[in-house]
Amino acid sequence: NVGRGKVNCINGVTKTVDIPDSGTLREGFTSYGVRFYEVVTPTVLRVVRNFFNCPTVTGARLENQPTSGDCFGDHWEERLFFDEVMSGVAINGNFDEYITPVTLALFEDSGWYIANYLKVINSAYGHGAGCAFVKEKCIVNGTIPSYSKAHFCNTYDKSDTFHCDPTHTAV
Repeated sequence: NVGRGKVNCINGVTKTVDIPDSGTLREGFTSYGVRFYEVVTPTVLRVVRNFFNCPTVTGARLENQPTSGDCFGDHWEERLFFDEVMSGVAINGNFDEYITPVTLALFEDSGWYIANYLKVINSAYGHGAGCAFVKEKCIVNGTIPSYSKAHFCNTYDKSDTFHCDPTHTAV
């Protein structure tokens, strides 16, 4: 179900838009106060809980950076779904992107598709990383917490260029 109403969009602008019901999309906040919207449909919720090994995750977050005119976010959250083809990352062939179970779950929950989960690849990025990976900051005071070590880096050179990336394949 969709209703029309005023909403405070992710970019802070209030607009009148079509608003999916609360069984599809909800607003949320991180433990450190960052606002986001997330898809909360049943299959998506089951898949993200299994993927991250986090039974308390409440949905699949949408990108909370104002990357388009969309009010709620039009990609999966890059910080959580970095190499997912539906994340907001422009990878440009530097490493693989995946159509993951979370995207198939969204298709399936639309009622238009029956997903074949045997045809997808689970990204290693964030897989089984636990609730802290989803709910806490990825880098805290310049240090990578234990739950982020396999997925984030904080090494720069003098030209302000990363020496690593979440796939651990770039230099």
